[in-house]
Amino acid sequence: MRRLFALLTFALCVATSGYAQVEPLNYIEAELSDTPDTEFVYQLPYSIGTKATAVKISHIEAQHLPDNLVNFRAYEFRFKEHTDICAARSGKVILVDWPKVQIQHSDGTIAEYNALERYTICVEVGDEVKTGDKIGESGHSLFSDYEHVATFELYHRMRNTNLNGVRGRVQVLNHYLDPLFKSQKGVKPLRDIKRYKAKKVK
Repeated sequence: MRRLFALLTFALCVATSGYAQVEPLNYIEAELSDTPDTEFVYQLPYSIGTKATAVKISHIEAQHLPDNLVNFRAYEFRFKEHTDICAARSGKVILVDWPKVQIQHSDGTIAEYNALERYTICVEVGDEVKTGDKIGESGHSLFSDYEHVATFELYHRMRNTNLNGVRGRVQVLNHYLDPLFKSQKGVKPLRDIKRYKAKKVK
């Protein structure tokens, strides 16, 4: 018991010392949105003319994620070489926390770009970015052993109306969407394990 107390005391001292300063997350709270634009056409989140294999990520591969995710879905884009990752839609940067960046759009939807290479993120919280602007570079996969990847998620935040007075229920839910992307195959949701070439969205 004394040893445990000593360890806890040591940990507390270290945590409050100058040697254990942890920078707070750099973010702006995302807005709630009940009316996402499900017909909006997104640009693929990498340089125009570049090709990538799109791999769908479901909740099965993401069991480590929190409980407030509704119909979780994401795309892991796999490249043959190091690649610039670009904004799929204009918006405001609301979170920069390596390896991810979040950008909120005018309809309240949020795009999360993840698995970015360390020290390549070139946007800051509060920046207004346009479609096609570089935000970072491809990095290592969060779900596989692949290198040169980036993960893209799209969702909107809604208040949880099904709390029923139960303690511990989350107040806000992230509802995931299947975006329409423009590629050499036209405008449509992406299919699993297919290669897509980024085309400019007007």
